Amino acid sequence: MPAGWEIDSYDGDGYQWTWTTASNTTGGSGGHFGIAGNNPTNYDDRLITPQYERGGCTAVELGFNHHYSDSDVDDFGYVDISVDSGPWETVTTYSSTGSGPQTYDVSEYVGTGSQFQVRFRYVGYDDNFWRVDDVQVTGAP
Repeated sequence: MPAGWEIDSYDGDGYQWTWTTASNTTGGSGGHFGIAGNNPTNYDDRLITPQYERGGCTAVELGFNHHYSDSDVDDFGYVDISVDSGPWETVTTYSSTGSGPQTYDVSEYVGTGSQFQVRFRYVGYDDNFWRVDDVQVTGAP
């Protein structure tokens, strides 16, 4: 697992995000994070990045590859952001199957904050899976 990442099995059910090199269907290469929800249980599991520094950037962009596989209407993948250890705000929500590169301008979320983290939150019941790879944060002066 890359240094500085945190896995929070919030629901305590024993299923959680894992680092794997098998079946990378995100469009990325090598190892990636994945969580499988094909067990009859409620899921609420979080994958949290290390802290990022905003520095003097006026624009901040979040990019990653992913593969979200949905099976019904009550399963969701959330991408959230927390600035200066404040509350989490949702940047986007996944509720239908999709994959490939994703890019989001998170400048409005980061605001004038100095540090921020990104969280991938998987919530649902007996869903398929979500895989995340190549997470990048870039900034423009």
